[in-house]
Amino acid sequence: MEEVNELFVPENKLNLALADASTLPTISITKLDLEWVQVLAEGWASPLKGFMRERELLQVLHFGSLLDGGAINMSIPIVLPVSTETKQELEGCAAVALEYQGSCVAILRNPEFYAYRKEERCARQFGTTCPQHPYIKMIMEGGDWLVGGDLEVLERIKWNDGLDQYRLTPKELKQKFKDMQADAIFAFQLRNPVHNGHALLMQDTKRRLLERGYKNPVLLLHPLGGWTKDDDVPLSWRMTQHAAILEEGVLDPSSTIVAIFPSPMMYAGPTEVKNDGSSRGYQSLKARGAEYQFGCLTGAMALQSQNDCRSELLHRWSRPSWHASSCDEAGFV
Repeated sequence: MEEVNELFVPENKLNLALADASTLPTISITKLDLEWVQVLAEGWASPLKGFMRERELLQVLHFGSLLDGGAINMSIPIVLPVSTETKQELEGCAAVALEYQGSCVAILRNPEFYAYRKEERCARQFGTTCPQHPYIKMIMEGGDWLVGGDLEVLERIKWNDGLDQYRLTPKELKQKFKDMQADAIFAFQLRNPVHNGHALLMQDTKRRLLERGYKNPVLLLHPLGGWTKDDDVPLSWRMTQHAAILEEGVLDPSSTIVAIFPSPMMYAGPTEVKNDGSSRGYQSLKARGAEYQFGCLTGAMALQSQNDCRSELLHRWSRPSWHASSCDEAGFV
């Protein structure tokens, strides 16, 4: 996969799309759904053209890839749940508008409604169906149907929280790497403040890349910006801490880009990390001629027993198997 597949309506067709959207039946979406709209619209889930249809969902759940047109690594579902009432009302429509807090944000063309296999999804993605797992809880409490289709997003998603300037798209990041003349890119995604272990790994990766002959390795520090558990550190505080470690020189500000990755957190362990490192468009970030490497600290929910679903967060390193050798050389061990 080389090209980023953005799903925004072209500016010269926006007025026509807005007029069309005003005539369509609507589906009201949640903040979590809107975060997935942003992931799709900006091209992080390339080559998806919208929320997954049933065929795509089954491929991802059982093969960890999209298989039509050649295998493309993608290990997590990106789906839109709806209620039975919504499905009954809108099934057969040629298009529907997606509405968030009273504003139309996108059009879903040729929608396909299908049953939400909730337990199957959870067992395949998380390795458990425990209803106390935070993301599984949302799945189980959500709609019993899914709707997939081709997405046309009317404008760029903005959160107006003072952090939108950090929400760089894959295309914008690719241009930044080119402007910085990066010959190697190493990305570190996390949902926590940077601690000493993180910093040592990033410092050592840069050192090893320089030892291998690269002249200008650039770090993409990529905090996750979507939904997280209530007891996780809020994004605004994490961004403040990231700024502080750059100011103090823990990481080199001249060779570091801090950008927010818009995805929600699923707490799905290596299954999620595999997707983070590949399917969400990281391959497309590479500047021409630059080497790319990815590391991620993931959270896995450990269930104490079948009768005790209290969980503790286990931090561990995971990496996509297809990238193991490069990660070893770069210090992701």
